[in-house]
Amino acid sequence: MKNKKVVIGLSAIFLMNIIFYLTLNNYILTIIFSLPLYFLLFYFILPLANKIEEKVIKLDELFTFINTTLAQLKVDKSLITTFKNVAPYWPKTIAESYNTFELETKEFINLCSSYFNIKYFEIFTNILAVHDSKGGDITDRSNSLINGIGFSRLMFSELIKTKNRKLTEFIIMWMLTFLILIYMRIGLAPYYLALLSTNFIYSVILVISLFIVSTYFAINTYRKIEVNIL
Repeated sequence: MKNKKVVIGLSAIFLMNIIFYLTLNNYILTIIFSLPLYFLLFYFILPLANKIEEKVIKLDELFTFINTTLAQLKVDKSLITTFKNVAPYWPKTIAESYNTFELETKEFINLCSSYFNIKYFEIFTNILAVHDSKGGDITDRSNSLINGIGFSRLMFSELIKTKNRKLTEFIIMWMLTFLILIYMRIGLAPYYLALLSTNFIYSVILVISLFIVSTYFAINTYRKIEVNIL
């Protein structure tokens, strides 16, 4: 998946390089304006996208982890036996650690806490502690937690869809802008090239600069998703 994102990102930059050259008719300026795009891709866009994807995946994994653990705990009553029985349903990383190192229950919970790094897991461990000391129906204690995780999963899914739709609109708007310049460059080539030898080139440079800056701010809105994931 990460390699796919890199390929898509590089393909988009390659397309923009073609557009920059067509609109500027200058190799040096094309290279200069392509450098910020590479910087945005590798030091901002890809890390942010990977971080959001990783946290959303872990939220799904946590939902499965808690559901299977609680369902089995109602049958086995013992947390140690429960962990052994539901280990095949866990994320591969923590399942391998549990099976390979045969961790104590407390050590394993600490490992899971570090792996998930989501506040919901801390709530889950508190529920387990109360259940271990007082007993009772753990289903009643965990209903709010399960509902909370389910709501968060739905909320983040809808938020990502909204952000993607707005990003699509942003891309279409800028592509239409560049299509106008490309039409002038191809359809009115002598006139357009003559304009580039005048102060008109500064207008084109301004348009491209605004595109790069606005791209940063458009992608930056995705940080709200990453920050709000517990």
